[in-house]
Amino acid sequence: MPNGFDVSFNRAGNRGKTTITILYDGTPVHVDAILLTAATAREEFLDALCKAVPAAVASRTEIGAALLAAAAGQAAQVTDTAAADEPENVDKADENATYLAGLPAEAREAAEAMLENPDILAEISADIAAIGVAGEADLALLIYLIGVSRLLRNPLAAILQGSTASGKSYIYGAIAAMFPPHSVVHATQITPNALFYSDPGMLIHKWIVCGERSRKEEDDVADATRALREMISSGKLSKFLPERDEDGKMRSVLVERQGPIAYIESTTLAEVFEEDANRCLLLQTTETEEQTRAILRTQAAARNGHRPATEAILKKHHAAQCMLALGAPDIMLPFAGALAAKFPTERLESRRAIGMVMSCVQSLALLRRRQRQVTEDGRIIATLCDYADARRLLAQPMARGLSGKLQDSVREFYKLLNKQTFADDDYTTADAARKIKVNVRTAQRHLRALAGAGYVRQVEPGRGARPAIWAPEPNAPAEISDLNILPEILSETNP
Repeated sequence: MPNGFDVSFNRAGNRGKTTITILYDGTPVHVDAILLTAATAREEFLDALCKAVPAAVASRTEIGAALLAAAAGQAAQVTDTAAADEPENVDKADENATYLAGLPAEAREAAEAMLENPDILAEISADIAAIGVAGEADLALLIYLIGVSRLLRNPLAAILQGSTASGKSYIYGAIAAMFPPHSVVHATQITPNALFYSDPGMLIHKWIVCGERSRKEEDDVADATRALREMISSGKLSKFLPERDEDGKMRSVLVERQGPIAYIESTTLAEVFEEDANRCLLLQTTETEEQTRAILRTQAAARNGHRPATEAILKKHHAAQCMLALGAPDIMLPFAGALAAKFPTERLESRRAIGMVMSCVQSLALLRRRQRQVTEDGRIIATLCDYADARRLLAQPMARGLSGKLQDSVREFYKLLNKQTFADDDYTTADAARKIKVNVRTAQRHLRALAGAGYVRQVEPGRGARPAIWAPEPNAPAEISDLNILPEILSETNP
C-alpha cells in the first residue's frame, strides 16, 4: 500500500467483529473492532481514521479497498460454509459484500479496472451498446446515472416518453440488468398503497424500475402516484392505515417506509400529470429514421450471433455497482453557489430542477470516485468536469422543463406539418395523420402538445367520429437552444 500505510486484521469472537489495526511505517496508529461486512461500519472506521491521522486522507481509497476485500472474503466464507455460529450477524451482513464475493474473480478485476478508467463514461457507453441498445448514447448513459443515483441522499427520478414501439421499456430494461438484482425493484405497476405495504427496509437505496404509465385522468393519477411523489421528494413515506387488533377492533396505525429511491417509468403520453412531471426528468426516445435503421441493424446482428459476451459485461457492472455501494460517501459540490447564482429562475420549476442537476453531478462524481479528491472528513469532491458532463446529458430534458421546449418527436412533427399544405390552412387530425404518415392517435397527441405550447390552435374540438380541426398559430414562440438552458460554469467560486 502506498504512502507507508498497512492494514492488519484479526477476527475475534466479539459478536462477529474484526479488529483492524492501521500501521504507518510499521507503527500502529489506529485500532478499532467493527463488523467488517457492514458498509456503514467500514465508512465510520475510515472517517475516524482520517480524523485521528490526517495523513491517511490521501490513502483513504486504498485503505477502503483493503477493507472491502477483507469484507468480501468474510462474506464468501459465510456463503461457502453457511456458518451458523453467528446467525444474527450473518443476517446483518451487507448484501453488496455478499453478492460481490459470489461473483467471478475476473468480473471483480474488470470492475476495478473500469472504476480506475479516467474515461469510464466511454466504457459504460460501449458496454451499453454491446448488450444490444442501439444508438441513444446520451439517453442510455443518463438512465445508467439514474441507477447510480440510488446510492445518493437525493436520487434521480425520470419518465421516459416516446411513441408506441419506440423501444422505451427495452432501453431501461437492458440498462437495469447491468445493476445487481438486489439493487433493482421491477414493478409493472404500482398501486396507491403498494409502497406502504412493502417489507420494511425493502426500498432503501433501491432503483424502482416501473412499467408503462397509466393513461387515467388527472384526478385518478393524482391519487395513484401520491405516495410515489412523496417517496421521490422526501425519501420516506408515512401514513395512518386502519388495522384490526387482537380483539378484532379497528384502530389506526402509523405505517412508515424509508427510502430514498431512484425511479424510472415510461409513457406514450405527450403531457404528463404536472405534479409528477416536475419531480422527474422528462426523457425521450429518438424517433428518426436513422435511429430505426440502427435498431434494425442491431437486431439483425443479434439474430446472427454477432454480440459480445453479454454475461461478462453484466457481471462486471454488477461488481462495480457493489463496490460503489460499499460505503458510498457524501459528495461535495464546491461550485454549487456559482451554479445557484447563474441558474435560470424564470419558471418555478427551477426550484426542483437545480436539485436534479446536482444529483446528476454527484452520480458522475461517485462513478469517478477513484479519480476524485476527498475532504478531511471523507467526502468526494466533484469537479467542473462532472458538471460539464451533467450539463451535456441534461441539456434536452432541462430545456423542456425550464423553457417549455417541445419533445423532439413533436418538433419533427411540427416541421413536417409546415412542409405540407397546412402552413396557412385549417386541417383535421385525420388530415395531418395522413399527410405526415403517422397514426391518428399519434397525430392527436402531438397536436395537443403543440397547442399547449402555443404553436397551433384548435379551431373546433372533435365530436364522435368527426375529428378535431386545427389551424397554425401566427405568433408561435421561438424555441430555445438546449445548451443555453443550463449555465456554463468556468470557476468554482465566481458566478
